[in-house]
Amino acid sequence: MMSNLKNVRSLDLSRNPVEEIASIVDLVFELPNLRILNLSYNRFRPWDGMITERYHGAVEVLVLNGTRMNLKAISQLASLFPNLKELRLHQNRFGKLVLDDMILLKRMEHISLLDISDNQLDTWDECLATLSQSVCNLQHLVCSSNLFRSLDPSEEHQKQNVCRLTQVTHLEISSNPIEHLHSLDALNYSFPALVSLRAQGFASKAFVRMAAESANRNEQQEFSEADEIFLQIAARLPQIETINGTLVSVDDRIRAEKHFINYIIYVKTHHGDQVFEKEMSRAKELATKYGMLSRFDSTPSSSSLLARKGTSLLSQLVLVTIRIDPRLAILFTQGASTVFCK
Repeated sequence: MMSNLKNVRSLDLSRNPVEEIASIVDLVFELPNLRILNLSYNRFRPWDGMITERYHGAVEVLVLNGTRMNLKAISQLASLFPNLKELRLHQNRFGKLVLDDMILLKRMEHISLLDISDNQLDTWDECLATLSQSVCNLQHLVCSSNLFRSLDPSEEHQKQNVCRLTQVTHLEISSNPIEHLHSLDALNYSFPALVSLRAQGFASKAFVRMAAESANRNEQQEFSEADEIFLQIAARLPQIETINGTLVSVDDRIRAEKHFINYIIYVKTHHGDQVFEKEMSRAKELATKYGMLSRFDSTPSSSSLLARKGTSLLSQLVLVTIRIDPRLAILFTQGASTVFCK
């Protein structure tokens, strides 16, 4: 019977009551032409990985979604397949990626796609630091449906230059509770070769709604939240070519960049403390490109507007104290209809 299975190229053993990985490994080595191995949603018993020194050079795709295996066991299993190109680890309840548990993947130069979506990862810069030191030839990274609130690398990791995945061209970060749109700017640093981004439902809805409303006021047209995300990404990431599956045209880019200038001017005027240095730098760069830089010079910030308003009110206020008796003072204001005594 096994001789008839020699040409099997794809083996799907997902959602079976398989508990012993060792038996699976033995089976795999009986299939010399196997390319795709799917073991998802099996509940394997703990495995120390010390099964064999054999290597299977044909397997290119390993799918371990929902197995709840720990990262060390996954790395040991994956290391049996030195030509592995895709590793899918969706829904495994990972709380963090530990470098010591993934160090075996460092020698696997062919892994180009890693799916760690729908886990419980919450620290973006630590995640990138680990990946950059273990799967450094990655080209496609799927991180959707985790708990990331920011995409900004820490200053320490930037100094160590360990938060950059320089070969990643495709990134998916949808359905993460990112708090601010300015986090997108960090992707220019972390993924310098990025050309495709999926980012749907990834930011604070209130923040995106505010951005869309500001655009509606400035440009007198309606922008949905999906429109706003597309325009913000196209303006902030100049190298991006595809956003949520849609190709960015030359006209889209121009529209997005002018929209971004109006957005920053609006936020600077009404919410000055919410404009970050990188955002302002990018907006002025684009304003110079489109001959709109003078709009920044003539636009007061929210703090300056408040200061001017306060100065105007104070200039009309005159305080006079008349001492009639040590125990009595009359305080009044010029033009006031009420006199206060105490």
